[in-house]
Amino acid sequence: SALTDISVRKKAEDELRLALRMREDFLAIVSHELRNPLSTIMVGAELLLKVALAPERPQQGRPQLESILRSAKRMTRLVADLLDLSSMEAGHLSMQRGTHDLGDIVATALAIVEPAAAEKSIRLERRLPSKPLATDCDRERIVQVLLNLVGNAIKFTSEGGTIEVEARAVADKLLCAVRDTGIGITSEQKRHLFKPYWQAESRNHHHGAGLGLSIAKGIVEFHGGKLWLDSVPGPGSTFTFTLSPPAAGHRPLARAGAPDAAAPRRQLTPNPASAGDRGTVLIVDDDADTRSGLSELLVGEGYRVLTAGNGQEALASLRRMETRPAVILLDLMMPVMNGWEFLAERARDARLSGTPVILISGQADAHKTASEFGLAGCIEKPVALANLLRAMQSVSHTLGHADVELAI
Repeated sequence: SALTDISVRKKAEDELRLALRMREDFLAIVSHELRNPLSTIMVGAELLLKVALAPERPQQGRPQLESILRSAKRMTRLVADLLDLSSMEAGHLSMQRGTHDLGDIVATALAIVEPAAAEKSIRLERRLPSKPLATDCDRERIVQVLLNLVGNAIKFTSEGGTIEVEARAVADKLLCAVRDTGIGITSEQKRHLFKPYWQAESRNHHHGAGLGLSIAKGIVEFHGGKLWLDSVPGPGSTFTFTLSPPAAGHRPLARAGAPDAAAPRRQLTPNPASAGDRGTVLIVDDDADTRSGLSELLVGEGYRVLTAGNGQEALASLRRMETRPAVILLDLMMPVMNGWEFLAERARDARLSGTPVILISGQADAHKTASEFGLAGCIEKPVALANLLRAMQSVSHTLGHADVELAI
């Protein structure tokens, strides 16, 4: 009967939703468990590289250390891609949207891929208007799209070739195009290009897991735009995507690395710092290797460092301190008292509520948590030294205290 058919269909839909939720939960757990050791590998490799590069020490072992770092970054990218793909298939994707200059985003992406292009003597060119192109987007996600498109162009462009990135306004949209002088793409390849796990066949290239273009397309579509390809074998390829300008009454452009002018400034009693001492940092993480590695990095940058293995230990340490730390670096998933519980307790204590907190987490929605709690920032595990220093620099700008400034 019709009622039976509806009941059977509803049961099947419920089972499918449950399966999707279980898969997402499983991937989140696996991601967290992978990111802690990856963070240890990356932090350890960066520490050892600093030692190897010291003027008084020989640079023996530097190539091996750089290889370890590259491998950890490649593994990190794969974990992030799998989580992104899972989120997209479930119909959602974590994004932090704001008003940004598309030209600045292009410049950031090209600066990152410049060394890879230089290795093949590929010329990177940009065609940008003289005025900013304001767009409503998640800046890091659009950088991710461009890194994928330009990275692919570098793979498939012969030595001495050219890659051009153009950004311009067209009617009520912003358009960004990546053109290369590479080998081009056949009609048969086009049919599969944006499918997850599909890779173009080539004996000369290693392509990874085949997730990049699928994820790039998904990111653009979650922004309400489109991504497409124009290509024939031989003359090269052009990948183009669109974004929307900000709605009327949008906030001003956010400059990369600058404090948000609209963000409230917290009134803090600064942690006194002597010459060469940038203040105290409290690291709250249940992983001992992560605490140890981050401590060494920050001590090397001139900070005093305290550590705690969970939120309860952190609260006890903070309440014993005579002056508040410059910043708290906080993990979310911890025993005894997790990061969310710590944040709730911190909010109830007037003496602690003004201390800036930067999340350091392997959770896929950590950026959303940071935004909802009004925190100073978020760094994904595994932690890269450059990301950590940028976050600390951002705190110093927002608070206006010299004791947390870094020269990056």
